[in-house]
Amino acid sequence: MRKVVVVPLVTSFLIVACSGTSPKMANEAPMLLRSALEGRDARVGRVETTASSMTLLITDNSGRPPITRLRYAPSTKPESPTTDQIDINLITRPIEDFDSESYLSLLSETSDNCRGQEWAITAEAVSSTATKTIRTCGDSRDVFLEKSPLTPITAPWEPRAFRTVWEQMITTSSSTGILSLTYRADSVTATPASNNEDEHCAPLITRTLSDPDVTSQCLPQTSRTARTLDLNTFDANKAWSWTQVLASQEGFSLGEETSVTFSADGENTVLVVMQDAHRSASTITTIEP
Repeated sequence: MRKVVVVPLVTSFLIVACSGTSPKMANEAPMLLRSALEGRDARVGRVETTASSMTLLITDNSGRPPITRLRYAPSTKPESPTTDQIDINLITRPIEDFDSESYLSLLSETSDNCRGQEWAITAEAVSSTATKTIRTCGDSRDVFLEKSPLTPITAPWEPRAFRTVWEQMITTSSSTGILSLTYRADSVTATPASNNEDEHCAPLITRTLSDPDVTSQCLPQTSRTARTLDLNTFDANKAWSWTQVLASQEGFSLGEETSVTFSADGENTVLVVMQDAHRSASTITTIEP
């Protein structure tokens, strides 16, 4: 009888001791991430860390496939990740622009506050100037755009909501301007211009409103001779004002089926197009300094 009692106790002790000494990814992540990124002449598309693994998707400076995938476990030596290549199109940004310190800070906070639940921190480039970060903890999910949380927009045709989303789209195209931006009741899409003809992807960015998220598609790069619209010069207040003017003049009701699109028509003019399921109308406005 005494042996039967002692053996489970010893076994239990060994299990606790072993689990307590096994490395955790949250502890190893800073060293592994810095080792993967520092000194590398490349672009980063995605970084995902869970309690048991870290995965990076990177490219050379062209951003073109194949994509190199680096995978680490907590016990992986920094110089020896599991490596393979995948043939997919991916939005990327220069490694030096990836904010690894903010990523690691969010990772540390999440691993500390999400004990006993599955968690993950995933950073994805949505344009050459912006990164989306997703934090999951159990059933909860938070999305950040360049460290700012995305919140639900439940009244999209209110001026405050319009300005909030406009500012977020500026973040995705801060150095380039946009070719066009379309605002709808459920989502906003924008095509940032490119200041680099060698970039592989022309991103099509979508910000969903009631279920907050921002996603990006990698479209084939095309000629960028089209004029671009600076969302800081033609700002949210001007865009909202012309939305109101066109809706009033043409009798549109700003609702679920209505959209308004802004694009550069000339050096100092903007084409504004409003449409619903039945008709469309447009106007050209001058950008005042």
